[in-house]
Amino acid sequence: RVVVSGGTHGNEYTGVWVLQRLQLRSAELAEQHPSIAIETLFANPPAHAANRRFIDDDLNRQFSAATLADTTASSFEAGRAKAIAADMGPKGAAADAAVCIDMHTTTANMGCTVIVSSYSTLALRAAAFVHTHWDDADEASPPLPLRVMVEECSQCEAAHLASVARHGIEIEVGPTPQSLLRADVVASTERCLRLLLRYLELHYSGAEPATPATLPVYVSLGKVPFVDGADADGALPGAVVAASLQDRDFAPLRAGEALFEALDGSLVPYDGSLGEVVHPVFINEAAYY
Repeated sequence: RVVVSGGTHGNEYTGVWVLQRLQLRSAELAEQHPSIAIETLFANPPAHAANRRFIDDDLNRQFSAATLADTTASSFEAGRAKAIAADMGPKGAAADAAVCIDMHTTTANMGCTVIVSSYSTLALRAAAFVHTHWDDADEASPPLPLRVMVEECSQCEAAHLASVARHGIEIEVGPTPQSLLRADVVASTERCLRLLLRYLELHYSGAEPATPATLPVYVSLGKVPFVDGADADGALPGAVVAASLQDRDFAPLRAGEALFEALDGSLVPYDGSLGEVVHPVFINEAAYY
């Protein structure tokens, strides 16, 4: 059982669009992938209808084992998460869903990024397959570059929707504004999904493809917060992302180089707290304001 989900964040339209296209092609998909049962999940319809990221709380932060076990949580997303986990789970190695592929978009210049967690070797092999075949000649030129990102955590700790299944994979594509469809972002999302499904069909049919000897990945190390807000009501951050860093997701940033520009024009340097050289991602993501 392979669950393809979208609309986890209601104002990320691409995943919902791709789900609708998958539903139109359900018979074709079943014929092409006889070893897996592909189903779709529209994760947060009320948030999508309201054109909001979420109703009460971020749905994609509700799926850690501790949060799912919390009986006092009363938000809409807390209840929705429990319903999704009941259908796909129970969360962990015994989950009814073997794989969940959750589709997202970002306002940051991330290209097409496959995000997997360190606990799932199958997800990492699937990402390696996508990386190997991203530039295949039998496909049109890829609209956006492909990268692989690894989050180091246990499945119990992982809070994302995809972590409910035995193996979770996230597709993150950008840049694109919230509440908007772009053909290149849709194309990259569908290309990545198509390759992931091709890998899963090979894997579950017993024809496991060769795994490359090496795979370039970016490992999540931590977060750097914005400078505290400059205006009285706190709606604005206290600094903007430095011009030299904006749109340079995955490019190296060295300690001492400009990170932010404050209201008075002074530059705030990266302090090296996460390493002498890092590769920032989700730079200036609108959802994090």
